[in-house]
Amino acid sequence: MNDADKTYCSRCGSEMSLNSRYCMKCGNLNERHPDNNKYSKIMDKNQNTTYQIGSGKKIAESNPSISNNNMGSNVVSNKTTNRLSFILFNVAVIVIMTLIIASPLFSLSEYTVDSVLKSGVLNNFLYEGIFLLSFICMQIVFIKMDEYWWCSFIPFYNTYLMCKKLFGNGWLFILLLIPIVNIVFGLVFTYKLGTSFGKSGILTVLFAPIMLIIIAFGSSAFNNTYYVKDNSNSGLEKAYKAYKNFGEFSLLLILIGLVGFVFTGDNLSIIGKNKDGILIVSGAKAVINKIDKAVQNNKVTCYDSDDNEVSIKMNGEFFFYSNDFLYDYGFSSNLIDTSEGYVKVVNDNGVYTYYITYKAGKMGIKETNSKEVTIDKVEKDVQITKPNGYSCYLH
Repeated sequence: MNDADKTYCSRCGSEMSLNSRYCMKCGNLNERHPDNNKYSKIMDKNQNTTYQIGSGKKIAESNPSISNNNMGSNVVSNKTTNRLSFILFNVAVIVIMTLIIASPLFSLSEYTVDSVLKSGVLNNFLYEGIFLLSFICMQIVFIKMDEYWWCSFIPFYNTYLMCKKLFGNGWLFILLLIPIVNIVFGLVFTYKLGTSFGKSGILTVLFAPIMLIIIAFGSSAFNNTYYVKDNSNSGLEKAYKAYKNFGEFSLLLILIGLVGFVFTGDNLSIIGKNKDGILIVSGAKAVINKIDKAVQNNKVTCYDSDDNEVSIKMNGEFFFYSNDFLYDYGFSSNLIDTSEGYVKVVNDNGVYTYYITYKAGKMGIKETNSKEVTIDKVEKDVQITKPNGYSCYLH
């Protein structure tokens, strides 16, 4: 019996012919038989069962809307053997990204809630989570369409394949390259993508990023067909479990990032502001924290204009120039190559006050007290002049 001529019992998962009125094993009605359609509608109104899908396993227990009327069929695909490489690849990406983001934690002298928050590491998990959602999302969409996940990375070829799946002609992707026409076809393309996965085409057009996430990490099937590695009772459940895990992990990272923003003081006021301002403020605060720890732990060396060593514990103004305090700050490492500035430390009878002048690219902060460094202090075209006075270095 060909795949196109068979279906599966929603109660026990047994294979049966599309022409069968009921399952020979358990007696359940074949919902896909035209003569049974009216009975299926009556059954839907009188029971609140979470229906089983395809092989008989519940893959969407949290989605009771899946019913007998939208049952999907299982098709064994020879392209599903690459799902292990999909999992291993994306796990590797997650591990590498997380290690890069968490790297500033390795240089902390002490591990407290305050020091972890001030490091800015938690904030960056928000960006990692958002990136992973979008990065893995399209890979899963391709797998659900019975294509190799890595095809989603290849420019032009990925849209060619999607047009071939959605419209039957891959060369229609050329329309996406024609000005004005690409706007109209892009809307049609997005609408068709949503309806192909059983979702509202209009909602997919209006809220494409959100709907794509729902399509990828949910139980939606492409053209009502679930492509599985094998037709065992657990085949479908295993296939969707990995998708759900990736989605939940990405959302967890986003939640951690939001917590970081909420509990890192001034970050509450910079959400939604321009990206350059956020990077400048975060970088400036991190630099000040690094200088402060070095001063408090007496891990600095200072010299006067005649190169005589002086102590930072004496009254006066001391300067740390940028070449001495630049360091890798999570994903803001792009600031390192272009940043310039200095930290001024004023010692008034053992009370240290910190000021910073900081510039990265065209954005910067003029000399500002460390307690007043906020998004509002960020300006364009800030000029940096190397200060005169006691010069200090970290060690």
